[in-house]
Amino acid sequence: MEEVDPSRPDCFLQACLFVANQVITTTSSPIFARPAESADVRGIASLEDIPQNEFISVAKLTKAADVRLTGLFAVLKRLIHGRSAPANIDETGNTISPSKRTQGPVEHVDAVLSCLTYIGKYRPQYLERILDEFARHTGASKASVDPVILRCCRSLLSSALCGDFHARCVDVIKKIDPEA
Repeated sequence: MEEVDPSRPDCFLQACLFVANQVITTTSSPIFARPAESADVRGIASLEDIPQNEFISVAKLTKAADVRLTGLFAVLKRLIHGRSAPANIDETGNTISPSKRTQGPVEHVDAVLSCLTYIGKYRPQYLERILDEFARHTGASKASVDPVILRCCRSLLSSALCGDFHARCVDVIKKIDPEA
């Protein structure tokens, strides 16, 4: 995802949505539903729709979802707090000081935060980690990040599946806007 052209935020958003969709389809749904159509007809919506066989284990799929979610967190951190080569070395071999690291476009930050919100709405088992990540990045070096986090937390408040985390959402909102 880091190799996406910064002048094309739509491509980055699609990459983020793909990862979010992979997390959702390879994790267990918190809602027991008996759909009228089979997964062959309507597509795979959760781990329960994937036929069990000896090649794909539930544990392997869930671990892959955790890895993808952790990857989104890493991309978010890199976008907000500065992007550079892994060892903080530029193309010429010189060390990059923290003040000279470039930050990612706000559209990319928005895309990652929106996808994390999407995951949190449909998979509340990840919501605590997502809200911790939101809280960690409030007041970040980019002032434009806080309104996006605020919008995402308010969006989570509207989800019925997130009811157990409403107080935590409000805490993150209050951290950004104490008068909210």
